Amino acid sequence: MRQDRPDLTLPGFLDSVRAGIMERLDLLRAEGLLGDLPPSLLPGKMLRTRLAARLALAVSPRPSAALRAACIATEIVHTASLCHDDVIDNAAVRRSGPALWKAAGVAPAILIGDWLLCEAIRVVAESGDPRRLRLFLDAIRGTCSAEVRHEIALRGRRLNAASCIGLAGGKTGPLFAFPARAAAGRDAARTEAFARAAYGVGVAYQLADDLIDGVGRAESEGKTLGTDARRGKQTLPGTEPDGRARAEAEVVLQCRRAVDLLRPWPKAADALDAFIEQDLMPVARRAGVAREAAEGAVPPP
Repeated sequence: MRQDRPDLTLPGFLDSVRAGIMERLDLLRAEGLLGDLPPSLLPGKMLRTRLAARLALAVSPRPSAALRAACIATEIVHTASLCHDDVIDNAAVRRSGPALWKAAGVAPAILIGDWLLCEAIRVVAESGDPRRLRLFLDAIRGTCSAEVRHEIALRGRRLNAASCIGLAGGKTGPLFAFPARAAAGRDAARTEAFARAAYGVGVAYQLADDLIDGVGRAESEGKTLGTDARRGKQTLPGTEPDGRARAEAEVVLQCRRAVDLLRPWPKAADALDAFIEQDLMPVARRAGVAREAAEGAVPPP
């Protein structure tokens, strides 16, 4: 007789996803593509998974296999994007160690990033749900499209605040939203609300990351900073005359809107608020964002 899935805590689910990621990374070694796994390929903060897990556990104590697969795939795509980004940005440090291109060379970094992207798609395809696979491909395409616009079409141009916020959302929102959809269960309204709220959290995270890129300390962040300004890629903190203040306020605004979207599901709203305070705001505070102090500076929705 099939046993029910055991109830999981947040640490238990994170450990399960981390183990799934490592199983896929081990294939790199099994296929002779890489020796020891460098720190840049190992799971990082897993913020996208942390958010999805908190939301899922607010709905059910038994996160689904589909959610686990969505989180594994999302984290692998994120790592693949970092392999490519570090080559593009000439960034030498990632996850407190050498970036993959510094450790293994430019060509291996690009090719391994490609391999990881394919492996992530395979994880979702193996779940046997064509609709979820299409949503995943849409999320990857959306992220890549935003990066292409920022890197090629808009590089070196003076952008207004709305354009910067849109780019921040496009680059990060889709990969926050995808696993959040899987966290919602079968309720269509809840699924849409979880996706929209997670997208907003992704915007907030990207804006905080943009702030850190300008004022953070590479040693504490574990990665190379200042690459956007050096390469002529404008972000919201670089807009004039009040870009930094606008970015700080926008982080708070996006978080507030995200929680408001989940008010019809109080446990989910509480879970999102806990994620913001315990997982997102430590990042934002390093960028100078104070959630409470910024409330008065938040522009009206």
